[in-house]
Formats: sequence, C-alpha cells, structure tokens
Amino acid sequence: MDPDGSAVHVLYPYSRHVVPVPDDYPPTAHVTGYWFLDRNETLDPVLTDFLEAGDPPVYIGFGSMGFGKGAEQRRDAILEVLARTGLRGVVATGWGGIAPGSAPSDDVLMIEGAPHDALFPRCAAVVHHGGAGSTAAGLRAGRPSLVVPFLGDQPFWGAQVHAIGAGPEPLAPTRLEDGLTSRLGQLLGVPNHARRAAELGARIRAEDGLAEGVRVLEELAG
Repeated sequence: MDPDGSAVHVLYPYSRHVVPVPDDYPPTAHVTGYWFLDRNETLDPVLTDFLEAGDPPVYIGFGSMGFGKGAEQRRDAILEVLARTGLRGVVATGWGGIAPGSAPSDDVLMIEGAPHDALFPRCAAVVHHGGAGSTAAGLRAGRPSLVVPFLGDQPFWGAQVHAIGAGPEPLAPTRLEDGLTSRLGQLLGVPNHARRAAELGARIRAEDGLAEGVRVLEELAG
C-alpha cells in the first residue's frame, strides 16, 4: 500500500490463458498478457540450413541454468535419447546447463543459443527449464512443451503447462537419463498436447500485453 493507505496498482505481465485470473484479485491487479520484445532477429545460417534439411526438430535447452555440475551427464543423456529415438534435435548449451560437445549424427545440431521467437515456431516441440520467458515463448509459438525445472518458479510453470494440457508432467533434471524417452513420447505422441498448444499459441498471439500495460498506466496517470 501507499503511505496514505491506498492500494497500489500492480501489473502482471502474463497471459490469463496460461494462469487464469483469480476471482479474489482486486481491481488494482491488472493481468495484461505477456510483454514480448520482438526484435525480429534472424537465425544463424548453419541453424537455418539444419532446419530446412529435414523434419522439424525437438529443441532442448536450459537457458541460463549455468550449473557446471551434471552438465556433461545431461548432455550425454540427451544425445543418447535422441540417437535411440531417431528424433532430429537442436540442443542449446546455453550458459552451461548442457555441456558443449559433438553431435552424434547429422540429425542433431549443437548450438550455444538462438532467439526463441525465431526458432521455436520451426520446431516440433520444445524442452526447456521452465523460466517464465522460455515458457511464454514456447506457448506463444504454439508448440507442446516439456519443462525440466531446476529452481525458483520453474516447477510452477512446468506444472501449469501440464495443467493446461500443453505438455506432459515436468521432468526433474536428475531424471533425464531414465525419463526423457517416455516424456518425449508423450510430448510428441499425444495429439491433445499439440492441439492444446496450438490453441493457446493463437490466443496468446492475439493478445498485446505491452499495449495493455501502457493503456493501464496511461489510465492511472489520468
């Protein structure tokens, strides 16, 4: 509250289609929709060539989860699962959540990172750590998502993606070796996940959270 006791207005930059607005939210709580920074970035030519060389791949990356411990084991588990399932994959090493390494075949491309808004729509599905931004990008792209949560709010977003039907239950990073194959099977093999993700993507793309936030601020400023 303000020093005079009046309620403070709060803007929540998430989509009501992902987390429904609670019935007990006061009028001072404004759920605007996501705030996306569209920079119209282009993909690296090597990545573009890979995408055009075959079926849409699965994206796997853990973004800013720069934990050195276990990074090699996570890389090896991911590459082994991709080889065993025959899936095409783009594996992003990020800040160290997945150790760099050589791709086992032409069906896998190892990268450091890429702009999600340009890459995710060209993937069959996305596997990420469940950061708020990555979750929003995957859902906006209309792609089924599997969350591998490490910390903080990531378990919440993972559970919410599953609750709204856009992906399977979250998978702990320590269970990649024994759980990733089955989760990928659910991610790609359950039609409802793809259908629900596509529906949500259309609804999220129809929102303009940034414009709504500006509108609310201008209204409050009188």
